[in-house]
Amino acid sequence: MNNERIAEKFDLLADLLEIQGANPFRVRAYRNASRTISSTAESLEEMISSGMSLTFDRFRQDQVLQLLHQEEGSFASTGLSINDRPDGSKYSIPDMKRDFAEIEKLPADQQQARYAAHQAEGKLGNPRAFLGTTRDQGSALMLSDAAGRPRLLMMVGADGEPTLQVLDEQGKVKGVFALTPASSSK
Repeated sequence: MNNERIAEKFDLLADLLEIQGANPFRVRAYRNASRTISSTAESLEEMISSGMSLTFDRFRQDQVLQLLHQEEGSFASTGLSINDRPDGSKYSIPDMKRDFAEIEKLPADQQQARYAAHQAEGKLGNPRAFLGTTRDQGSALMLSDAAGRPRLLMMVGADGEPTLQVLDEQGKVKGVFALTPASSSK
């Protein structure tokens, strides 16, 4: 559905609300939305994103197992993520919330440094494994080391071609293994 059709729907809703005797400010809000949508150059459908997350927490901690889904424009991804989290008795969720509230008060350039310091101190935990779909409509299994650095990627591209990548600590590819069909012998 293009922007003009979406704008028409908002105009129709405004008409219906007006017929019902709705608050004039509410009717005007729908008409304003219609004008804004019809004058927007970018496709509204491509701007819409959604997602969901079902998570399982570690005792006194957060999100060690996540089922994730995200949609953004024509992109959709679904996966299962496994994360390491520190012992909740050493760095609790209330402590984390307090620290994050303080970090959010800092200028943007300092925020990243503080989050990185928390990560380096082992306070935030690390992603360890992900199994799911990729941006190019393939599928992947990513295994990471204890520091959360991806080290092994097993993928099947949208074209159906399987690959296995081994990565170093900096994320650079050390080796790629592409599987080729076995030759048939008679």
